[in-house]
Amino acid sequence: MQRRIRLRRVPERDSTHFYIAHRSKPKERAEPFYTEENELAWQSGITKRKKTGGKKRAYRSKRRRDSGSGPLESELGDTIRRVVSGKSRHTKVKLFSDNVVNVSDPSTGTTERLQIQAVMENPANIDYNRRGVITKGAIVRIEGGLAKIVSRPGQDGVFNAILIEEE
Repeated sequence: MQRRIRLRRVPERDSTHFYIAHRSKPKERAEPFYTEENELAWQSGITKRKKTGGKKRAYRSKRRRDSGSGPLESELGDTIRRVVSGKSRHTKVKLFSDNVVNVSDPSTGTTERLQIQAVMENPANIDYNRRGVITKGAIVRIEGGLAKIVSRPGQDGVFNAILIEEE
């Protein structure tokens, strides 16, 4: 694609003027932002056609940094974990489902591994309440009462919780 050259008038010290060629800078593009589906905005709507009937094309191809996955919604069930590699040789253990939790009692300082009986509440999303998704901050019922999840299961690969008093 050729750039247009615009002539610009430049005043001299004496009253004569002459023109110099001035290349206009390319328009700055907005930084891509992430949507709910974890898809870049420059990729969304690419399958649609223009008003003229022409095909829409992405202004750039996918980069390695664009790869990734959406949020992982851990649930109650048999233990399923997966190790995922990230940037700079970083690895994450993703917990898809589990039925045990490491519960710490702050008053005594002890930690024990207990069975999860049910997901009581998840303040992260009202839809997660209905579906029984366990994220950080979720309240679960265990054998000894209620516990609040303090780990990030999609990142840490384990349910860690602290014992809370029932109200």
